[in-house]
Amino acid sequence: EISSSYYSVPYFNNSNPKNVLVVGSGTGNDVAAALRNGADHVDAVEIDPAILETGKELHPESPYSSPKVNAIINDARSFIRYTGNKYDLIVYGLLDSHTLLSGKGGIRLDSYVYTVEAFKEARSKLKPNGTISLTFALLSKELGDKLYGMLNTAFDGHGPVVFYSTYDGGYTFIAGDSIDQNLKHPLFENVTNQFAQNKEKVDISTDDWPFFYMPYREYPLSSIALIILLLIISFYTVKLLIGKKES
Repeated sequence: EISSSYYSVPYFNNSNPKNVLVVGSGTGNDVAAALRNGADHVDAVEIDPAILETGKELHPESPYSSPKVNAIINDARSFIRYTGNKYDLIVYGLLDSHTLLSGKGGIRLDSYVYTVEAFKEARSKLKPNGTISLTFALLSKELGDKLYGMLNTAFDGHGPVVFYSTYDGGYTFIAGDSIDQNLKHPLFENVTNQFAQNKEKVDISTDDWPFFYMPYREYPLSSIALIILLLIISFYTVKLLIGKKES
């Protein structure tokens, strides 16, 4: 029951949304949940065509075969920025697989999905009373603090409600202009206060600092070492080329 309800958490306070956007739709679990919860239309955005094809072929509910679903190969941030559609609900699937360099210092396309500016762009695509739902398997408490802080900032101080799933240890953040932080779910624990009352300050991710896995604005040693190495290689390469030209 918990595993089947896991993907329905975004609809707990947003029943029967007519127009849903799923970014990071993967093999289709979030898309199937949207259809089960009465969506009339679903835009399903997935950047990896191989994963999308796997879902089309193997998902037991065949959500991508539904005429209500529009499957799109694109980057989540790019689609949200340029779409002219408005949504009752935007669902962020498990976009990031936690495979960044050293778990801290890397930067990938996904990093720009988790910034304040990105969430503000998503908010601008919501219909009145629309919500954003984001599920993340947190590697540390600081990452949860960052997500809460970014959504709180993007929604002008309206903090999200946060549910904890004992199914896989994932956290679901639901944000909206008038979201009730005291929502009670029959299966999942409301842990909003753990983040709302947290006094420890972490640095939120922005487009000019899109390092989601770094809770504080510090350059990791791996990045500094790499920059120094590149500078040394560049110096000797230029010196070698100048020497050959002069000879």
